Amino acid sequence: NSMNKVNIIKDIVSSYYDITVDELESRSKKQNYATARSLAYYLLHMHTPMSMKDIGKRLGNRDHSTVVTMKKKAMYMYKNDIITLQKILTEKLNNYHERKN
Repeated sequence: NSMNKVNIIKDIVSSYYDITVDELESRSKKQNYATARSLAYYLLHMHTPMSMKDIGKRLGNRDHSTVVTMKKKAMYMYKNDIITLQKILTEKLNNYHERKN
């Protein structure tokens, strides 16, 4: 279910950056919130069928063009974090599916 995946991604990213999901979803431009949000944009785009517009609505009520820009920024500036978060996400999703079966 993609809604569960959305929540898992939000939880993973907020935990990794030691912020709350509310802070991740906020409109705040504080550096650590913005960094976490850009990585969440990237992961949501790669792992859910959500459109950029829907991703923007769920994280800070941002315009789709902001999501595109920040996702690209994440790809170039935070490659190591993306690799780590991808591993955490894969593990969490595998655990989630094992519990369901």
